[in-house]
Amino acid sequence: MQRVDKVMSEWIRTQDKKPSYGVPVIAYCRIYGRFIAIYDRINDSDYGEWIRGEERGILPPTHWAYLAKIPDDNSRFIKL
Repeated sequence: MQRVDKVMSEWIRTQDKKPSYGVPVIAYCRIYGRFIAIYDRINDSDYGEWIRGEERGILPPTHWAYLAKIPDDNSRFIKL
């Protein structure tokens, strides 16, 4: 079984797989660099588009990855 933190840190090529509709992910393209984006449906169709903030239909990223989960209050943090 793979560790969750390892799986969540892997970049996925957009030509291989798209994220689920409406799930925020970190995306990468050569123009924008890294940014938070959402892949969402176009007018309730089976087609999707990338959204960055208020911008819809932006230049598609080449890769994306899941965002890390926000820690809860009971999480243990490494002291530096």
